[in-house]
Amino acid sequence: MPQEPAKIRNVAVLGHRGTGKTSLVESLLYESGATTRLGTVADGTTVTDYDDDEKRRSMSITASLARCTWEGRRLNLIDTPGDPAFQGDALGALRVVEGVIFEISGVAGVEVSTDRLWRRADELGLPRVLHVNLLDRERADFDAALASLHALSDSVVAVSMPMGHEHDYTGVIDLVHMRAYPDPKGQREGDGEEIPAAYAAEAQRRHDELIERVAESADELIEKYLDGQEITAGEMASALKAMVLRGAIFPVTCGAAARNSGTHALLDLLVEALPSPKRAGGLKAADAAGEEVVVGLDDGVVAYVFKTIADPFAGRLSLFRVFAGTVSGDSHLINQRTRAKERTGALLEVQGKDHSPCTSFGPGEIGAVAKLKDVTTGDVLLDRERDLVIPPVRLPAPVVSVAVEPAKKGEEDKLNQALRRLEEEDPTLVVHRDERTGEQLVEGLSQMHIEVTVERVKRRFGVEMITHPPRVPYLEAIRKQARGHGRHKKQTGGRGQFGDCHVEIAPLLGHEGYEFHDKIVGGVIPQGFRGAVDKGIQESMTRGPLAGFPVVGVGVTLVDGSYHNVDSSEMAFKIAGSMAFREAMAKADPVMLEPVMAVEISVPDDSVGDITGDLNSRRGRLLGIEPRGSSTTVRAEVPMAEMLTYSQTLTSVTGGRGDYAMSFLRYEEVPVHISQKVMAEAKKEAEAH
Repeated sequence: MPQEPAKIRNVAVLGHRGTGKTSLVESLLYESGATTRLGTVADGTTVTDYDDDEKRRSMSITASLARCTWEGRRLNLIDTPGDPAFQGDALGALRVVEGVIFEISGVAGVEVSTDRLWRRADELGLPRVLHVNLLDRERADFDAALASLHALSDSVVAVSMPMGHEHDYTGVIDLVHMRAYPDPKGQREGDGEEIPAAYAAEAQRRHDELIERVAESADELIEKYLDGQEITAGEMASALKAMVLRGAIFPVTCGAAARNSGTHALLDLLVEALPSPKRAGGLKAADAAGEEVVVGLDDGVVAYVFKTIADPFAGRLSLFRVFAGTVSGDSHLINQRTRAKERTGALLEVQGKDHSPCTSFGPGEIGAVAKLKDVTTGDVLLDRERDLVIPPVRLPAPVVSVAVEPAKKGEEDKLNQALRRLEEEDPTLVVHRDERTGEQLVEGLSQMHIEVTVERVKRRFGVEMITHPPRVPYLEAIRKQARGHGRHKKQTGGRGQFGDCHVEIAPLLGHEGYEFHDKIVGGVIPQGFRGAVDKGIQESMTRGPLAGFPVVGVGVTLVDGSYHNVDSSEMAFKIAGSMAFREAMAKADPVMLEPVMAVEISVPDDSVGDITGDLNSRRGRLLGIEPRGSSTTVRAEVPMAEMLTYSQTLTSVTGGRGDYAMSFLRYEEVPVHISQKVMAEAKKEAEAH
């Protein structure tokens, strides 16, 4: 039976890498009774980090679904990756939930990924709960972490506080109900205890601050507060819930998830403060005219596929959220993207890597279905044709690119198929062939992203591949005008070959495009042969004189020539045109061009100096430095050739706390010393072949 929408809470768990998101999910599952033991990331026994890559690296790489029940409500928890390399899954999860838990390190406070994901949640207007974790670690500081949260929003307020800190941490105090929850050390928490005397004064101070913030939300409460009357825990909880639902306040809880400490109060807050699908008010979309429409829970079937898992044996597994209607086994649905009909087979409930059969999923529920024909991440499934536009998830563009080829000859098709399957699973992974260099490229969000892809191709599909830096798509152009003459004459005893032409070439504005002008007067070259000259020139432009890169930004004028009544042919003039162009290029001061990228780098404030210094060493031009919350964004223009290994450098400089995005901007002339180096490498490569 489908779950009642009012009793569902769909929650994404977001935060920077290493904040303990997976441990928190594990603790929530254990505290609620969904599991019988508290798994750990270190020994690879958690419900949501089940993939071999995740166990080996001790980090989440893909979004994983787990569920539990608390106080009669169903909690669907999506544990998301915190590393910027895999943020596509985190962004996809935001599309299918009504609320978010942001996990914050009690040691590091707010970090780069948290800041970026917070802004995306802001755009979507999602209610949020924050959880400061790792308070039993060395250098943990709850007050410092809370101060860093104010950089995200002035509306954050603590609803719990720790007892002790670092190795003296012993549990948490619920500031709403004024109850203490000592560290259970693996035992599940009950209804709390009296607050120890050592923490009573601080707890009362924080409690009064909370009352003051919450009282602002309702006239009757502020009157009671100003009159000095007591505001009960029930009144405070009710007002707090209303404020969280409308985004007026973001409650901050705390604990040590790996020890199952502080989880009980957090579960209460999640089911009471975060909205259900029914309370959230339906899916906001647009009609064919672009007008906003709200899809009600019972308005036909609308299901959104937010995650695809590619398995070489089980096939494609699609995780989906039902926004409206009921999806049953053996339903016939329409893929809005392809307009093709899809028949759902057996439906599955998902708990980490484990699947169990399910007959149907109603509005608000999250489930899975296997082996749909042509459904990928981001697709919308409907029960009928309708003009309904759900905006796609805005994903970051790839910043790291490698050229790939199979380690064994004859496995090209097998490698391509494996990469395509992984591309379906991960929309931030881009696989394509570069027409300019002829290389098969795999593009991702970081070097680690690429490494994980290589490992998965080998482990899942049995294909080993070789990776190497891609060739930079240099171009060649000219700086000045020049004239060239091409004369092709060949006599073999019978009909010979004869073509003769003179061309003038000139640089075009911005080193872009190609133009051909016919200025022949008096028929010295017949009309039928002039097009052959143009073809010969364009073929020559595919390999420039400096290092064999394509030539761009040249205007060519055919000005003179001669022909032979018998021996002239299109082929002869094509060769003559090529010869004339090559001669003119050598005289026209040829120059190499390189792609320049627009780069935006987000780093912790203490890394800005190192980053700007490194960019200067890469021939970068700084455009601006902008503080954003707890991080700083550096904008610059940098040649592509200098960015091929930037991912590793950024990780090293920032300790894995920075990330970046880049996009093609324009082509510019290559400095002489760089072009000489590139030409020498091209010559060496040509000689080797």
